[in-house]
Amino acid sequence: MLPQFKKAGQDLEPRATVVGINLNGVMKAYPLETLQKQSPIIDSVGGVPLIIVVGDDHRSVRAFESTVEGRRLEFFAKPGAIPLQVVDA
Repeated sequence: MLPQFKKAGQDLEPRATVVGINLNGVMKAYPLETLQKQSPIIDSVGGVPLIIVVGDDHRSVRAFESTVEGRRLEFFAKPGAIPLQVVDA
């Protein structure tokens, strides 16, 4: 199931916290609440494939380019792993 992000022009809740990413002149914002529910998120911004992960504290967010030596990796959360473990398919 794809993440349910707000589209441009849709309203966010007042004072909603968002995480912004700016790559190659393209900007994208992710509501923190959505990231917390669906971490990890696989997406791309500015043509760069990314994996976006929320930390165990449910407040910190990290984004990583999901390519190694030109090969795009397919990540998923390891089922039942505590803390979160992200592995390549």
